[in-house]
Amino acid sequence: MNRSIRALLAGGAFSALLLVNTQASAAPPQSALDVFKTEAFGQFTLCRLAAMVEVQKLLASDFKDSEPTSIGQAQTTVSACTKTAKKTIHPYFAGALKQLNKKKPAADALKDYFVAWTVALNNLPPLHNDTEGGYYKRTGEEKRKFDDLWERVILEASL
Repeated sequence: MNRSIRALLAGGAFSALLLVNTQASAAPPQSALDVFKTEAFGQFTLCRLAAMVEVQKLLASDFKDSEPTSIGQAQTTVSACTKTAKKTIHPYFAGALKQLNKKKPAADALKDYFVAWTVALNNLPPLHNDTEGGYYKRTGEEKRKFDDLWERVILEASL
């Protein structure tokens, strides 16, 4: 090890530098609303990725001519993910709603967002008559709806 590095380490300068760097990069605590948004995005993305995998499996076996059990299995797999996501998100939603309890318009906007998020989640399982492009368009439109509603939540919360 280089003598100058050893000298810095022995003198505690390296530890001090690490401490300063860690403190500078430490993120401020997130609000319940921010935590809810992060969790909602994460849960939706997780289920959407699971759905995309299932759609690709169906396409590999000729999506339109696949056996009903293949579609059924894809729907079951994605539905299991969405069920878990809905169960996971409820405490975060309750916390965010509590944070907005004195701002009725913001709380109402959050409820609208949550409904749109839930509808989009429910629409993730592939349908038998979906084409690849149709599936991605359908689920993308649902996601855009709840993304747009989040802007309203932020606007109402900041007023």
